[in-house]
Amino acid sequence: MSNKNIQMELLLTACKRDKTNKVLSEIPKSLLSNKDFVLEVLEENVEIASFINKKLLKDEEIMLIILKKLNDFKKVIPQNVKHDTSVEIVAFNANDEFFILNIDEKISNKKEFVKEIVKHNAGFYPHIDKDLQNDYEIITNALNCETKQNPYILEFINKENLLKLRNENEFLINRDLNTIYNINAIKTSSDVYKYVLLSVNSGEKINRELAKKILNKNGNCLELLPKFNNDKELVLMAVMNNVNSVSFISKDFENDKEIFYKALVLNENYYKLLGKELKNDIEFLKTVIDINPKVYNLLDEKFKVKDIKDKKIVEKDF
Repeated sequence: MSNKNIQMELLLTACKRDKTNKVLSEIPKSLLSNKDFVLEVLEENVEIASFINKKLLKDEEIMLIILKKLNDFKKVIPQNVKHDTSVEIVAFNANDEFFILNIDEKISNKKEFVKEIVKHNAGFYPHIDKDLQNDYEIITNALNCETKQNPYILEFINKENLLKLRNENEFLINRDLNTIYNINAIKTSSDVYKYVLLSVNSGEKINRELAKKILNKNGNCLELLPKFNNDKELVLMAVMNNVNSVSFISKDFENDKEIFYKALVLNENYYKLLGKELKNDIEFLKTVIDINPKVYNLLDEKFKVKDIKDKKIVEKDF
């Protein structure tokens, strides 16, 4: 490998790992105008966006990567565009995330570009062209953003699209159309539970497909979805996600070996929910005890050895 290649390899490695800007701030200007170099660094370190030549900020491929990665792009204001009217940087929310707003119109008005961006960064949605804000594909991409929802999106969506979203069952929009909840963007189990509670209380219908998504995230929501407590596939999914959900299943399943095997392996205390048939099924009980021996302590007394002091009984039985 030539000396120049070694130097470039070392510089690239340093730039990709530099979080203090000590290396990035010293990059030769010619490289900051080199698209291939900038793209390679951008893939691993978005902070190079602070230093690249402003002409590259009009490049669609580069802007796409920057805007996708902006959640990592914190407290960094591009030095070379700080006072440039073509690129404006603003603090978007309390997390000090900065969004490049006035990018080249040739890029920002492209539907495919915007669709891809809002999927990764919903914060870009309020700043796109008005016509694109009411494009249903773009709206759903923004609401299904893989990082987090933008709390301000709702005010930009027209009533026709809000009503369409309500009918999709992926979204819960309250009656006065001023709050939206998206099951795909909810991160924690407690939030999922609140979502379902709000849906039920507001009279929103939850179909089987949405119920499946919900129970896969929080099995305990079965308590709030009683119309699905006799759907075996959904019940099994709920139990595997949260064993406590077995408390909310239909009585029709009290002798279901598959459901209660999964439940008892995870927690012996659900033995009390077994039907009479399973409580007397020796083979089933042996199988469960083989995995979770604590179940033995909860068996009916008729299945327990009361006194093994007599050596003859022990020798005879064992």
